[in-house]
Amino acid sequence: MPELSSDIEAKQYQNIPNSHQNGHVIKLDDTDPNDPTSVKKTSSGKGYQVTMDWEIDEGEYAGRVVRYDNLSVGGNYIDKDTKEEKPLNLTKLCEFLSLTGVKWECTHCKSGKRGHKFYIGTGEDGLNKGTYYCPDCKNPKLKINYNTSDFLGARCGLSIGSKPQQGSDKEFNIVKGYLPLRTY
Repeated sequence: MPELSSDIEAKQYQNIPNSHQNGHVIKLDDTDPNDPTSVKKTSSGKGYQVTMDWEIDEGEYAGRVVRYDNLSVGGNYIDKDTKEEKPLNLTKLCEFLSLTGVKWECTHCKSGKRGHKFYIGTGEDGLNKGTYYCPDCKNPKLKINYNTSDFLGARCGLSIGSKPQQGSDKEFNIVKGYLPLRTY
């Protein structure tokens, strides 16, 4: 067995500070490891999600990776207080699709194209305030189709935060939300 020698520069790993960074999806995990023909389930087993790794595009943190961004894409969750099943909030999915320009199609009116942005109800327009609608038909029961393979390479601004690592005094970076691309 050969004897090796390595020069190691002592460097402490530092998280990206809470900030707005531009990034793109470099890895996507959207299938259940136990059944590669089905969508990955949330930890409760009642919802569905995709997990994405992002790479920062520019600036001081260019090339750094933020891992394990879980994006709910449907299903339910169990309410901690009432113990009832309720539909998952898919606001983050709508923001992701709108901001990255990933193509989606409304199943009601068949409207869809790349960069299709959702209409957000104002309350004054007779629609629920803050609720996402198809901009063409504004159907109150929005159901959309999209292809998760289009998520790879998708680019937008990221709200970067941090979260404590379980069982440790260290933290790791998370994507708190999606933002318009930052201009420098």
